Amino acid sequence: MSADLKFSGENRKASLQQLVRAFEDVKSEAEGVRANGVPKAPIHRVALIHGERGRGKTRLAIELYRQLRKQEDPAGYWPEFVPKDENQDQASLTPRAEDCDYEPVLPFLWWGIQAQAGYNPGNALFATLDKLKPHLVTMRIAHRRSQDGRSTAAELADVATELGMSVAELGLDVAGEVIGAGSLKRIAEGMWRIGKIGQERLRENADPAGEGDRHAASVSEEVLADLDRLLNPKSPQFAHRPAVILIDDAQFADQDRPLAVFVERLIVRSARGRWPLLILMTHWSRNLDDTETAAGEPVPRSLVAQVLDRVRQTPEPGPVWWRLPTPSKGCGRRTSPLRSASPPSG
Repeated sequence: MSADLKFSGENRKASLQQLVRAFEDVKSEAEGVRANGVPKAPIHRVALIHGERGRGKTRLAIELYRQLRKQEDPAGYWPEFVPKDENQDQASLTPRAEDCDYEPVLPFLWWGIQAQAGYNPGNALFATLDKLKPHLVTMRIAHRRSQDGRSTAAELADVATELGMSVAELGLDVAGEVIGAGSLKRIAEGMWRIGKIGQERLRENADPAGEGDRHAASVSEEVLADLDRLLNPKSPQFAHRPAVILIDDAQFADQDRPLAVFVERLIVRSARGRWPLLILMTHWSRNLDDTETAAGEPVPRSLVAQVLDRVRQTPEPGPVWWRLPTPSKGCGRRTSPLRSASPPSG
């Protein structure tokens, strides 16, 4: 089953091509970095797709996934995107772990985070971790597999042994090369800090939303630490694979402050660490600037908009970033093409 996403005009196609080129830049750097080499400048990209509600921002992001799957993943590690219904914005932004094929080598990491309206500190980040876990494991062995040609099952059997895990208990069928999402998640619990998060919350009988900022800050730091192991060229576990992280409806981070903090730390850390990463965000145009209500009451720009303003102005290594406007009535002031930040220093 397939569902074509409809684009409204050539400018949408042009925006998609800009995103594809940004990914290709990141991919080129990821593949070109030698084992002991470090890029001289940040190789990540930050792209903001903005427009009013219902103008197709999420559809554009999902079309990027589909384009990358077609272009970069002929073996079919990632599944075809199938929307839940006609409303594309309600579709899951990260494929279900059970729908992926883990025998092909992971070509790139895709992680989608859906910000939600309403007060829910930390939930947007926490809710996606279970889908992310298996891909951190396969990303860890991707570079090694591309060099030695071994199967996923054989590599994971070695990893399990290194972690002191039983191959039989993990359900790894090395001979038949059968790999399931459950086995990968169990390996992730021993391999990655985020793999332990869910188990710790269950043991503590803690509600991540109820615990608020304390647990959310912990989750954020653990996620960044794990990503640094795979995406930092200085890391001995550098995966030589590009990554895309999508934060959809980023304006709702006003209700989920830990998510806004995570976005800022992700941008800064990926810049300093020279991660091969494309950070993609969708955002309502109306919340990008300070505005006023009809009664003249001030309405400040969103937390994420403030984050982007700060990282553009910092003298430290910052992102190469763009704003991609989607067609929107009454928003003529936001028709500028891609805008790049000042060249990073250091």
